[in-house]
Amino acid sequence: MSAVRALSKPRFEALLYRRDPLVELVFEELERWSNADETVIATLGLDRIDHDFSWAILGRDETGVFRAFDTNASVPTLDEARALLHTRIEAISATNAKEFPQGDNDRRKQEILVPCVASKKLHPNFQTLLDGPGYSAARGLLAELSFAFKDRDGNFRKDFQTTGFDGRLWEIYLYAYLYEQRFRVDDKQPVPDFIAEKGGARIAIEAVTVNPTPGVAPRVPKTTAEEFELSRDYMPIKWAGPLTAKLGKQYWKQTQIAGLPLVIAIHDFHGPGSMTWSIWALNDYLYGVRSQPDERLVKVESHTLGKKTIPSGFFSLPEAENISAVIASNEATLPKFARIGKIAGFGDHKVKLTRIGATLDLEIMALSRFSNEAEVGVASETWSTGIWIFHNPNAKILLHPGLFEDSLNVFYRDGQREYFSTRRSHIIRSKTAIQWSD
Repeated sequence: MSAVRALSKPRFEALLYRRDPLVELVFEELERWSNADETVIATLGLDRIDHDFSWAILGRDETGVFRAFDTNASVPTLDEARALLHTRIEAISATNAKEFPQGDNDRRKQEILVPCVASKKLHPNFQTLLDGPGYSAARGLLAELSFAFKDRDGNFRKDFQTTGFDGRLWEIYLYAYLYEQRFRVDDKQPVPDFIAEKGGARIAIEAVTVNPTPGVAPRVPKTTAEEFELSRDYMPIKWAGPLTAKLGKQYWKQTQIAGLPLVIAIHDFHGPGSMTWSIWALNDYLYGVRSQPDERLVKVESHTLGKKTIPSGFFSLPEAENISAVIASNEATLPKFARIGKIAGFGDHKVKLTRIGATLDLEIMALSRFSNEAEVGVASETWSTGIWIFHNPNAKILLHPGLFEDSLNVFYRDGQREYFSTRRSHIIRSKTAIQWSD
């Protein structure tokens, strides 16, 4: 029996979160293959310059990252290239080699799912990820991402398992998103969290989260009317805290960031399920407006909650012109990693994921509900679904919307919000049901 089998594109992509996106400029990927136990994987394609065929075989180095160690080029036909590739995969598989060190690494293997603290110190969501039978696909995907993701401060694994779980999960999500958008990520600088480059454009991204207030119970709306009421003042004040704190850091003055579009990436984790409804309040707060039930926008000068009052309109604050945009998502959660992981073939096949929620149709500018009763994994989903890019109309350095063209780009012009994306429909909130059979 042949040791070679075809790999789906989502599976192949999920194993390669450190591949240089510039490869695509010279190589059109046509087929993806592996041996039986995926200790080696391979890509076969067309050389865009010479118009012949080539392949590359990849194996895990000592850090767990798949890297090319065997290649062939200038094969005249696809069939001949495939035959040569399969023969070579079978020969390598016969050696039973599991690791293919290349001797040039400056970091150790990162295994964020292996506990490094006592169980009583583990974050409850990390414990759910570790033990939950419905999250086997998320575990598989996060293991691969952790191999690729560089721990620049030496604290990532411990933070992820303890008090920094939400913030570190958001960083991993952003890393996967940037990879999907074909950015090259510079992970050598300690600040900001990401310097990313695509097509000659470089941007700086600093990540932050909205966290629970110690000793204060979060407000949990039970109805749409309660969501609307909390979006008037409560949520703008929650969003404002971490955003203005980041603004106060004046990152734009640092040498490695000066002259680049500077983006703050934010996610809400302040209460149970809060991310499913709170992002519209961010939309309002950034531009200093308030959405009305009839979809009109009215200008707002401030937000007051109890004895606290803050100015509205983050993009109009002093020095906020140095922020090019704010990236946000309501999907950096374990169910998202479970869904993407399942699409990529990770996890227990007996686990079934179904999803319900609401979408925004940009062509007719209407909200509609959806119910995906089919098992997640049949339809496609990407990291960019759920990503919003709020562009600052007052920015000194504008962020080009083409850099994130399939995300939901938001602009504010002449008193109105405008949207841009190459995708017509965007999921703006959802919940995932997880079922499994013993």
